[in-house]
Amino acid sequence: MMNEQEYLLAWSVYIAAALGLLLVCFRLTAWMWRPLRELLRLGICVLLFTPALIEQGLLAPSLAVVALDILKMGEHSESALRNLQLSAVVALALYLLWVFLRLFWHNLLTTSASPASPRASRPRKPSSPTLVDKKQPALPASRFSRIEPYL
Repeated sequence: MMNEQEYLLAWSVYIAAALGLLLVCFRLTAWMWRPLRELLRLGICVLLFTPALIEQGLLAPSLAVVALDILKMGEHSESALRNLQLSAVVALALYLLWVFLRLFWHNLLTTSASPASPRASRPRKPSSPTLVDKKQPALPASRFSRIEPYL
């Protein structure tokens, strides 16, 4: 049996390794279509960071508990799978809330940018005749701008 310091050390090593794996997964999914990329990252986070109660007061990663219980037919795999399922449902609900808030914010910004009153849509008189003939150059695309495909 592990004492408390060994238990905390094992968890800190696991968290560090899981964060490293998550960073690698973020880099591997960077090129993907945005909704697919976000869902894959969410699934990886759920698999890596969901704990399962194995004994009184002791936790272990659910994915590791399920994998080890499949190999030796342990008694903790049902609770670990329930924890994974509950975490996945909660994470998916929070993700959908985030998507709806993001769409609402985008729609709010696009509707507020359009002219609302007829007074705002009247053409302005130019201050000098030389400005009428000049066209404004288009803004250069930012280095970080990204074009996402729409289905």
